[in-house]
Amino acid sequence: MTIVVVGIAVMMLMTLTALVIDHSFLRNDRRADQKVADAAATAGAYVLDREDGISACEAALTYLVENTPGVDSFDGADCEADIPEYCDPSTPVGRTVGTAGDYRIEIVHPIPDSDPLMARASALGAPAAPVVYADGSTCQRIGVSIELTRGPSFGTVLGAGEQTTRVHAVAKAGTPTKGQTPINLLILERYDCHAVVAEGQAKLKLGAITGKNGEKLPGMLAVDSSGYTNDDPSTLGANCGTVSSPNYGTLHVQGSNALVQADGPPGCPAELTPGTGHGCGIVELYASGVPGPAAPLYCLDKAYWPACTSTGIARPHPVRMAERHTRAPFDHRFNCQSGYGAKPWYDKQKIPQCPEASTSGVDADFVDELTNFVGNNGAPSGFSTYTGPCDVSSPVDIPEGNVYVPCDVFRVKSTVRFLGGNVVFNGTVDVTSGTGDLTIHACGKKTVDTCNPGTNALTWTGSRDDKGRWTAAQNYVETQYSNDAAWVYFRNGGIKKDAQAKVQIYDSTVLFRYGSNIPCSVMCTGSQASHVMALSGGTGSLIWHAPREGPFDVLAMWSASPLLHDMGGQANLDMEGVYFAPVARLTYRGNGAQQQVAAQLVTERLTVTGSGTLNVVPNIYRAIIDPEPYKSSIIR
Repeated sequence: MTIVVVGIAVMMLMTLTALVIDHSFLRNDRRADQKVADAAATAGAYVLDREDGISACEAALTYLVENTPGVDSFDGADCEADIPEYCDPSTPVGRTVGTAGDYRIEIVHPIPDSDPLMARASALGAPAAPVVYADGSTCQRIGVSIELTRGPSFGTVLGAGEQTTRVHAVAKAGTPTKGQTPINLLILERYDCHAVVAEGQAKLKLGAITGKNGEKLPGMLAVDSSGYTNDDPSTLGANCGTVSSPNYGTLHVQGSNALVQADGPPGCPAELTPGTGHGCGIVELYASGVPGPAAPLYCLDKAYWPACTSTGIARPHPVRMAERHTRAPFDHRFNCQSGYGAKPWYDKQKIPQCPEASTSGVDADFVDELTNFVGNNGAPSGFSTYTGPCDVSSPVDIPEGNVYVPCDVFRVKSTVRFLGGNVVFNGTVDVTSGTGDLTIHACGKKTVDTCNPGTNALTWTGSRDDKGRWTAAQNYVETQYSNDAAWVYFRNGGIKKDAQAKVQIYDSTVLFRYGSNIPCSVMCTGSQASHVMALSGGTGSLIWHAPREGPFDVLAMWSASPLLHDMGGQANLDMEGVYFAPVARLTYRGNGAQQQVAAQLVTERLTVTGSGTLNVVPNIYRAIIDPEPYKSSIIR
């Protein structure tokens, strides 16, 4: 009896083993073929962005031949005969098919919205995917499909026959907004999850941008995080969880009432309400879960872990970017250098050298030059020292000119106005509730414009190209200011504003340098860690405008600090320009209302919490447009 039972068990075990091994071979086939299809489609889209449809097809075909095992050519595949050279909306679909041994491949261009390749991602069980603005036009798309038919390796003993695996990929050439529109919100976290979090009732909207000719351009959210440590798929980033028990994604929309939405021009295929452009923008994620395998938790509309998690809504359907955007356009504009390897952030946020840094006569590392000028202690050269009380309880006007404030904590309990010029704060500024009212660069207010710099009148020379980069030498003297340009430097501290307090910063760049001596008694909230910026929301107001000329033109904030940056919904919230905090988490705490800012936000991470809506809509003239064209990307 034992021999009989063992014999039956061995037969069952051998049968199960045969099935498992054959199934693993099929999965390996799919995995390998999917990588080849993705890369071939991307290669085709890259060429399509620069040349014609036939050249794009040939690039994809070349990649398929070089990367498909045991294949020297695909019989029947003829790009020149089957694929249109040029494309317009009426061009019929072109398909070229080739075979080699057990492989059958197909290259398709152009690809209309109704094509089966656009219906769903290649992953097994992937749901139908709506066509969105970010999917580009028919003529921007090229698709690759691969079929592999193999016989069973061990399943023959069970009578198993041949099985076929099928994968496909669709890539888009560039974007419809190539080089024309800024990114509303750019998240620079490179590896970890929870790069963008919308919690509870909070809503984050990326509004449509008005172009230079009055046209509506799509609002855009871009998240650089892969969700994997060092981009290695076998090592998940912190807090991602596991495949069977996912926790955070790189985009985490937490709660059924939370929303992340990018809007764009009216009339897109996935428009939520006719004529509004709602949901017609672009949500770009670098994480490989777009598109990707299903996980138990995901963001509607179906961007899978580790790209997206939870039951909130991300609109439109997120698409995968081919390459990270990185912080390079901002560093190149405001801190242009021949290399960034010595920077403390470089290992995690690598960027190439600034092209203009090697141009003779161009000296444009403005942030570092200003940091060196301010120094570590005392009044910088050409600055007068404020000698009034550090605890200001009665109104005071600080005369126009460059001013150094030596206070460890400069507490504003009344109306304080810096009438004009540049300001260096040695410590923290605390604008207290109710009576606190701080104005910086008062003479630069657009309705006033009465600054009188005297001997420090602006003399910067040189010119910028159409992307804002310096193309000739300039003479930037750190003590200069004008009606339209000044700067505020926090040497060792930060700024705090209570809910009923007021802060007005006119035509000035605020720069935070990381300091270890920010007193937690001032800048901590409850059990939270210390902040470099804590601007509480409420009945108070926050007005903050970037300079309108000079080296820091359009830059409202440059923060080198990794400490927390908090901002609340205000009764009057008026922000304009670029807010750059590349190594920090920025938190917006809404209060139930919808508030719109004419800001371009760049930060390592963002959390939107509370019950309010933050609508980020940069002014195209007051933002940075990436000078490089967007790369081709996989959309299916």
